Amino acid sequence: MVWWKNTDHKQKIMHELSMVEGLIKILDKEQRINDIKKIKKINLSIGVLKTIVPESLIFFFESISKGTRYENAKLHIKTIPLQIYCSKCDKGFEFGNTYDFGFSCKKCGNIDVEVKSGTELCIDSVEGE
Repeated sequence: MVWWKNTDHKQKIMHELSMVEGLIKILDKEQRINDIKKIKKINLSIGVLKTIVPESLIFFFESISKGTRYENAKLHIKTIPLQIYCSKCDKGFEFGNTYDFGFSCKKCGNIDVEVKSGTELCIDSVEGE
């Protein structure tokens, strides 16, 4: 009997689940500190290099928050593209996903590139009353 065939998929699911659990801990703390009675909207910025599937994050948030004070809160996720800079050819490039990025400059092939964005994982704002 096979319990789980695709181990990469299982790891991905656990990744988003643990992200939601961490998010709720942060929200609990901020809600107490700022005396917020009800959270309505959570705005997140997530870089593509974090390899988080926004739909999975929303699914787990909605599942975990059922019956809690976060039940009707909405997650709004802004995906930050990967931006790199190559000092050798003095060019910057943007990639919408990690599949297009080969960890090298797409013009000259230099592997010594600087990641300018795409690693973010931020709670930008929380709206509530």
